[in-house]
Amino acid sequence: MIQVIHNSVEGRTRFKIEGLSGSEPLKKALEQRLTRDRDVLRVSANTLTGNCLVCYNSNNNHHTISFLIEDILEEFQKDNSTDKESRPVVSEDLQKLSAAIQADEEHPPPPAVSREIVKQFLGTTEDGQIRPWHTLRKTETIALLRGDKKQGLTQTTARRRLDEYGPNALAKSESRSGWGIFIDQMNSLPVYLLGAAAGVSVLTGGVLDALVIMGVVVANGIIGYYTESDAEKTIDSLKDLVHPKAEVIRDGQVHEIPAEEVVVGDLIVLKPGSYVTADSRIVHSSRLTIDESMLTGESMPVFKKSSRLKHKNTPLADRSNIAYMGTLVTGGQGLAIVVATAQATDVGMLQL
Repeated sequence: MIQVIHNSVEGRTRFKIEGLSGSEPLKKALEQRLTRDRDVLRVSANTLTGNCLVCYNSNNNHHTISFLIEDILEEFQKDNSTDKESRPVVSEDLQKLSAAIQADEEHPPPPAVSREIVKQFLGTTEDGQIRPWHTLRKTETIALLRGDKKQGLTQTTARRRLDEYGPNALAKSESRSGWGIFIDQMNSLPVYLLGAAAGVSVLTGGVLDALVIMGVVVANGIIGYYTESDAEKTIDSLKDLVHPKAEVIRDGQVHEIPAEEVVVGDLIVLKPGSYVTADSRIVHSSRLTIDESMLTGESMPVFKKSSRLKHKNTPLADRSNIAYMGTLVTGGQGLAIVVATAQATDVGMLQL
């Protein structure tokens, strides 16, 4: 686990790194590999405190440096691990795409390699099943989506994806017509019973009673019509007032953009109070908790982590490395890469 202890001074961050305390090999690995990066100016790791001080240039922030450290920790663990057989087998399509994305982003490979494979892994399958993003490693997910763990997407790529896949907005429900609302007021069991009573009154000679009953039914329908139509207008006006924002990393910088402009592959910043604007795979987590009650019904915030899960059929509520559209960050911090937007999200699928 990587925890930011102090970052109030620009270009200088102190991290608490799990496993560094008492580990001289990890200290050397951090100092040697971080200093190889041209964006890092100075590194000082301490095996007594488990802290690591990193000084870097102005084009970076503590998020991008956390990514560098996380990569080093993963490489260090692999180098010191004897369990080589536990690595997941990458499918043929993933291998094709991983090779394809080595090409320049501005000059993508032929559609038969890139476009078809990318679309195959975006959102859902043809039979409506959610893609098993939770079973993929972070590196595989980033490779599939042509993302970048440090720099995020470029503005050019983001604009192109926005044009191709459309805005990140759920389809709006169509408003009912005035006649539809009024007819719904008449479509209820009490109205049917009163209508039957009025008919019986007419047959038995009680025309006046029938008129009174029908007058009550019509008056009730008119009152219900105005009440419900005003309520719908109020709800529609509230929708226009709420414009959620998202913090994304693009070209190595944090930008605040409207939720509708978030695209697949965007690297979003998660912090307390943040609204999760799209389904995303967690790539970094530091005591991150998210309220998912609107989707799963779970009353308590859920702890999120970045490690992959083994089973494809893991229930929605147990996918601890996925952040869902419409949920709210309640604590900690993290970074996540967007894997689905708009109707391809789990919330969007519920609308269908």
